[in-house]
Amino acid sequence: MNWALKTFASSVGQKFLVGLTGLLLIGFLIVHLVGNLTIYLDGAHGISHWAEFLHYAADGILPLLIPMEIGLIGLFAFHIGMVIRLTLVNRAARGTIRYKVTSTKNKNFLTNSASKFMLISGLIIAVFLVVHLLDVFTVFKGHEHELHETLVDNLSGKNSWKAGLYTIGTLMVGVHVFHGFQSAIRSFGFNNGKYMPALTQLGMIMGIIFGLAFASIPMLIVLGVVN
Repeated sequence: MNWALKTFASSVGQKFLVGLTGLLLIGFLIVHLVGNLTIYLDGAHGISHWAEFLHYAADGILPLLIPMEIGLIGLFAFHIGMVIRLTLVNRAARGTIRYKVTSTKNKNFLTNSASKFMLISGLIIAVFLVVHLLDVFTVFKGHEHELHETLVDNLSGKNSWKAGLYTIGTLMVGVHVFHGFQSAIRSFGFNNGKYMPALTQLGMIMGIIFGLAFASIPMLIVLGVVN
């Protein structure tokens, strides 16, 4: 137990936890994206049927839905909190000193930019998540058939400001996944010159897919393509 506490209290151990929770959240994002994209398959019926499936599956197959929801929120909060903490600790350790030469692990311009943007993107995502959870909370408490209508109402008309937040927030998710995936791989000790270029490209592909696919929904609602 003491060994575990010392390990996860260290910078290396905390980076490992950030990487592990990040990969778990990527798994959640994959499932969430599959559900969201049903809006393109059958419009209102598609995404509402997905919500109904989750609702009834939760009643019959997943009786621990509420603890799982709480656990998921806790996972997000823990991950974001740890990212913020590590970023602030690293900046405090550097003080006013700035590196004259960029680290060799961040030779790629996009990778380096994403790394510097992690704290800001994490804070934007945190705000977006709070608003998003407030928007969908009532939907999954017995009104899942209204999910499509609620989604459109929340992202258009007088609430169109939310569309901007949703678009920026989901794009930041893509940026976060892009850098976070390769950071997680390094935290697990796979910082190998042979495999890292391919893993970096994989992280970039996932980031682009997540960012554009999630952001497309509020954008198309505002444009009136999805109504």
